[in-house]
Amino acid sequence: MDILLPPFRDRLLQLIPDIQGTTIFSAFSGGKDSVTLLILLSALENELNFRLKAAYLNHGIREDASSEARWVSDFCLERSIPLTSDSAGTGELSGRKGINLEAAASHMRYAFFSRLINLSPTNWLATGHTLSDQVETFFMRLMRGSGGAGLAGILPVREKRILRPLAIFSEADILAFLKRRRLPHYEDPSNRDLALLRNRLRHQILPMLRNQFPHMDQRILDTTRIFRDEADWFVAHAQRILNRISLLGKILPPGALDSLHPAVQRHVLREYLRRLRGDLLEISLSHIEALMPSNPSRRHLSLPGITLTRQKQFLFPRNFSVPAYSHVLSTDGVCLIPEISARVHVSTCRTETADDGNADISPYFRVTINPEKLRFPLRVRPARSTDRYRKQGSEFSQQVFEMLRAAGLPAALRPLRPLLCDASDIPFWLPGNAPAVHAAPRSHTRLLKIHVEGIWPLASFQSPDA
Repeated sequence: MDILLPPFRDRLLQLIPDIQGTTIFSAFSGGKDSVTLLILLSALENELNFRLKAAYLNHGIREDASSEARWVSDFCLERSIPLTSDSAGTGELSGRKGINLEAAASHMRYAFFSRLINLSPTNWLATGHTLSDQVETFFMRLMRGSGGAGLAGILPVREKRILRPLAIFSEADILAFLKRRRLPHYEDPSNRDLALLRNRLRHQILPMLRNQFPHMDQRILDTTRIFRDEADWFVAHAQRILNRISLLGKILPPGALDSLHPAVQRHVLREYLRRLRGDLLEISLSHIEALMPSNPSRRHLSLPGITLTRQKQFLFPRNFSVPAYSHVLSTDGVCLIPEISARVHVSTCRTETADDGNADISPYFRVTINPEKLRFPLRVRPARSTDRYRKQGSEFSQQVFEMLRAAGLPAALRPLRPLLCDASDIPFWLPGNAPAVHAAPRSHTRLLKIHVEGIWPLASFQSPDA
């Protein structure tokens, strides 16, 4: 029995306790790590009662891509290991998303893996990342200025059933395994290209550091474990905050981050970008810092894979638009406006009970009106450029767009503030402003009490970091 097999078996069962009946796709490129992973999994397939398949993606960006694909196919065929393969337009993705080829290849690779995993809830994907990869990744991210989440390195189990069972072995372990088993592997010519940072680390810098600090790899592994625990806490905390402060999941309103500690601000902004983009490929500390409240910058911020707009202190994707909506209001009930995550409450009342003094409802977003001058059914919709009405206490009618501008809403976000109209499409109230004079309450009449919840408040944000 090979000396790597027992610890590998224990690690695999730790990562997939209910392994029987599962299918494990082994990410396979023909390199030394992926060969080791595939052979170790193959040795355990019958014993642990899972099904093994190799998964290969041809990125099509190297001159030897066709040779590598043939080598991979022949290796699996000789050992009767099923192979699932595909090809990717890595160069096209790199140009379209504005990211380098390495990041584009990683994106395409994990998109391919995700498709395989999603074929069945019992599918898993194993990659060949090793302890040596962890050390290299730590230094690369350190030099990029990554925070604790980045320095946590390569996780043993990634979301969506992706695991790294080789992460307990060093490169020396892998090479010794291949030598003992007399196993061939495909040598990627680019692995010797010293123009690439990872190769300079692997072949020049890290050997020198290990010579000076023999226990360096274990120290870094301990450090990444500490960072990982801290990053897990910060990510969960940041996601809770983001859920509370963001509008429609894509908009950060003015003051939303101001009361937070800078460390928390950075984590919230990381999760904000992850939510918008789906990943954090090529996102560095400098990109996060550009979004911080302490660093107001130009109106459009171009980041890898996305452009954001900062206008009137709102932050949102440049191509963002609020979906169109139009809803009928009940005369006694609640109308949901899912397009802007808002609710309009309507109830009937008498003049003497018109103001219930509910402190939970902002006075800017509640109103009591006289329904006698309105045609029913009432409706709620976004404002148009032609909308106007004369507010109570004013001698002149005013454009609704002017009211929205005064409320500090950028043009693209004006539909976030719903306009209430009657059946003739005549506006009678824009929340945050006085209602129309023709809807003013009259004594001894039955009135309508309306309040709106879920729209951006005029008041400054209270700290959600309690």
